[in-house]
Amino acid sequence: MLNNLKHWHHILAVQKFFFLLMLFLLYPTGSLYAQEKVDSLKALLLCDISDSAKADVYQELGYETLYKSHSEAMLYFTKANQFAINAFDTLSVFYSLVGMCDVYSTIGEYKQAADCITKAIKLISDNDYTMLAYSYGRLATIYAGVDNDSLSFVNDRKSLYYNRLQNDSLSIAYDYNNIAGHFSEAGKADSAVYYYNKSFAYLPDTFDNLYAYNLSGLGYLYGRIPDVKKSLTFHQRALKLYKAKELTYDMALDQYYIADMYYLSGNLDSATVYSEKSLEKSKKLRNHDLLKRNYHLLNKLYHDRMDFKEAANYSRLELLYTDSINQKNKENIILSLKSKYELEEQSRQLEEAERHNAILAGQRTLFLILSLLIFILLVISIVVLIKNKKEQKANAELVKRLDKTNSYISKLLSIISHDLRNSVGNLNNFTQLMHHRLLDNKSIKLMLSKFVPMVDSTHSLLDTLLTWSESNTEVFKPKIEKVSLKQVVQLCIDQLGYLGKAKQISLESTVEDTFVYADKNMLLVVLRNLVSNAIKFSESGSLVKIEAAVKDENVEFIVRDKGVGMSEEEIVQVLDQTSNYHSAGTNGERGSGLGLSLCSSFISRHDGQLKIQSTKGKGSTFSFVIPQRSNINKGVHS
Repeated sequence: MLNNLKHWHHILAVQKFFFLLMLFLLYPTGSLYAQEKVDSLKALLLCDISDSAKADVYQELGYETLYKSHSEAMLYFTKANQFAINAFDTLSVFYSLVGMCDVYSTIGEYKQAADCITKAIKLISDNDYTMLAYSYGRLATIYAGVDNDSLSFVNDRKSLYYNRLQNDSLSIAYDYNNIAGHFSEAGKADSAVYYYNKSFAYLPDTFDNLYAYNLSGLGYLYGRIPDVKKSLTFHQRALKLYKAKELTYDMALDQYYIADMYYLSGNLDSATVYSEKSLEKSKKLRNHDLLKRNYHLLNKLYHDRMDFKEAANYSRLELLYTDSINQKNKENIILSLKSKYELEEQSRQLEEAERHNAILAGQRTLFLILSLLIFILLVISIVVLIKNKKEQKANAELVKRLDKTNSYISKLLSIISHDLRNSVGNLNNFTQLMHHRLLDNKSIKLMLSKFVPMVDSTHSLLDTLLTWSESNTEVFKPKIEKVSLKQVVQLCIDQLGYLGKAKQISLESTVEDTFVYADKNMLLVVLRNLVSNAIKFSESGSLVKIEAAVKDENVEFIVRDKGVGMSEEEIVQVLDQTSNYHSAGTNGERGSGLGLSLCSSFISRHDGQLKIQSTKGKGSTFSFVIPQRSNINKGVHS
C-alpha cells in the first residue's frame, strides 16, 4: 500500500504549502499560549482541508497535549495515522507512529513503543538511509530505557550501519558515542575508550556538544576503574565546553562527578567546592536526582571533616529528597496505570468502531455489486432488443470504412514525417556547418541557392500529399507526368549534397538525357531515400554512384555504395514492409525504418520492384525497374 518514503518528500512539500500558510494565518507569532495554539489547531480542522493536512494538524495536537493528557495525545496521533493512510501520505503515517511511540515511552510502555517504531521502519524504502538510521537510533534509546543493553546495542549498530552508508559524519560520531556507553556500562574499558576515540575522529569540529559528551563519558569511565587523575582531566575539559555553551544540567552533572573524584582522592576541599556548585545548579534545575546525589556526597564530606552538624543536615535533606523521589515515582506509576487504562479503553472503542465500519462497508459493497449487476443485465437486454440485421450490416460497413481510413491516415503521416525528416536534416547540416564556421560567404550563397529547389520540392510534395488526402479515400494513386531522368537525379543530388559533404562522401551520377512517365514526387522520394541510405552507411571519403538508363522500354535506376553492406538476413528484413527494420549509420545516424518501406510502396505503384545486392563489408547496390511509359493513364501530362 505504502512503499516509498523518499518518493513523497517532494510531493508532500507542494501539497502542504497551503496548509502551512493557513497555520501561519491562524497563529502568526510564537508568543501564543499553549491552549490558544490547541484551540487554533482545532479550529483549523473545521476548515475544508485535505486528509493529508488533517493528519498534520492532529500530529501537532498530539505533541501539544503529550505531557498534559497521554490518552488525549494518543487519540490525536491515532487520528493522524488514520487520515495519513487515507491520503496515502507515507511520511505522515511514519511520523504518526513515531508520535504514538513517544506516548508509550512517556508512560513507560516500552514494548508498545518499540512495536510502533518497528511498524514505522516497514514504511521506509531500503535506500532511505537517513530515516532508517533515525528509526534504529530510536529503537536503541527505547531498549536502553528498559536496561535491555543487548537489543539497544544491536540497534545502535544498525543505526551506525545506515549512517555510514550515507557518510553522515556527525551521526556516525553520535552512534560511536552510544556504543562506547554500552561498553562503559558493561565494564569493558578498552572497548569503550576505542569507540569514544572513533567518535572523536568523526566529529567535524570540537564545537559540537558531542565533543564534550565524549570527554565526560571518558571521565565517567576512568572514574569507575578508578583512575582519578584521568577522570578529573576529562571531566574538567568537558566542564569547560559546557560552560562555553551554557549547558546548565551538563555542568551540574560533571561538577558532581569532579567532586566525587576529588573525594576519592582525599581532596575534601575541592570536592566540597564542586559539589556545592553542582548543588546550586541542581536547585535551579529542580533536578531531584542530582540534589539527592549531592546531598549524599556533602553528607560524607562533612562527616569525614568531623562536622557532624552539617553532615546531619545534609543527611536529612538527602532523606527528604529520597522520600520526595519515591513519592513522585508512586505518582508516576499511578499516572502511568491511569493512562494505560485510558489507552486500552480508547483502543477498545476504536476496535469496536472499526468492526462496525467494516460491517457497513461490506453492506455497501454488496449493494453496489448487486446494483451494478442489475444495471448490466438491463443494458444487455436493451441491446439485444434493439439489434437487427440492418444495423449489423451498417456497423460492419462502418468498421470497414474506418479501418481503411485509419490505414490511409497512418500511411500519409508516415510519408510526410519521413520525407520532411530528410529535408530538415539537410537544413540542420547546413546550420551546423555555419555554426562551426566551416563555410565562407561564397559557399553559403551557393548552398542557399541550392536549398531553394529542395524547399520547393518539399513544398510540392506536401501539396501533392495534401491533394491525395483530399481526393483519395482508399489508396495512394500516382500523378503520372513526363519526367526528365537527368533533372530528377540532379535534383536529388542537389538536395543531398550537403549530407554527403558533411561526411566527405562524393555523389556521382551517370544518367541518360531521356524521360520516363512517372509521379515525379514519388520518384524523387525513392531516389532521396536510396541515396541518403547509401550516405548513411558509407564511410567518410567514399563514393556513391547514381545511374539511370532506358532498357527495353523500361527505365532502370541504380544506387551503388562501398559502405558496410548487409547480410542475407538483413536484406530480407529490409524488403519486408511489415518489419520496420532499421539500424544506426556509420556515424551513429538514426532512422525510423520507414524509408525503404516507402520506396517499395512507391515503386510497386509504378509496376516495379526494389532489388538489393549486397555483401557484408563491401557495399550495397539498390536497383529498381519501372516502365518508361506507365500503364496508369490517368493524370498523364505529355
